[in-house]
Amino acid sequence: MVLPIVDSLRLSGPAVLQLLPQVAFADAACIVALPLAIDPHHAGRAALGAVAVLASAVVLYLVLRYLERSGIRRRVHRVSEDHKLAIELRVSLMILCALSALAVRTHVSIMLAGFSFGVAVSAVGTPRRLARQLFALTEGFLGPLFFIWLGASLDLRALAHHRSYILLGAALGIGALACHGAMRAFGQPVAFGALAAAQLGVPVAAVTVGDQLHVLKAGEPAGIILAALITIAVASVAAGAATRSLASTAPAP
Repeated sequence: MVLPIVDSLRLSGPAVLQLLPQVAFADAACIVALPLAIDPHHAGRAALGAVAVLASAVVLYLVLRYLERSGIRRRVHRVSEDHKLAIELRVSLMILCALSALAVRTHVSIMLAGFSFGVAVSAVGTPRRLARQLFALTEGFLGPLFFIWLGASLDLRALAHHRSYILLGAALGIGALACHGAMRAFGQPVAFGALAAAQLGVPVAAVTVGDQLHVLKAGEPAGIILAALITIAVASVAAGAATRSLASTAPAP
């Protein structure tokens, strides 16, 4: 959620450069910790699964780096571009599906597999053509399909029957805003702290994993998504405040 907001508003400056790694590290830590926290009785199994996925991503990075330095990747890229084979995209999807299968087999979130694969590819250097292809496939098909499935699986009527879950969602949303807002003590502007609190991927992963493991009660998934919506709403307002703050501090032309 944060990256599209930053890109669309063209936010820049030291505060933005500090914000992006903060969000990336926080999301990575949450994705790793999620399987351990959501089902503590099988935390050991989930920890081993997370280690297996991360170790596979490290091996993948080493292989990709070798292919890049040896020139094999560039030769394959030229052949793929000349004959319109989309070899890099096909191979990337196969690797992603393999890592996702490993994640499912070891009972961790497939988001960890996707994140690890993305980091490995980014560390080597994502070809511009492949980046556009992956973006189009994700934003044009896989992303909407996943959120349609998620929305159809939520039981919003449970919030009406169990209103305590509305309070749960509000408490989670306010708690996330408070945690990120506490960065003000270290000099981060309040608007950027609220912007960093925007959450979607981690709450969605919590709902997905919880639903698969049958550890969430009726109404809890909707409450978690409500918390995510609260952070997104506040982040939208904070983004406007951040834009005005940067505009007021920018040097006059």
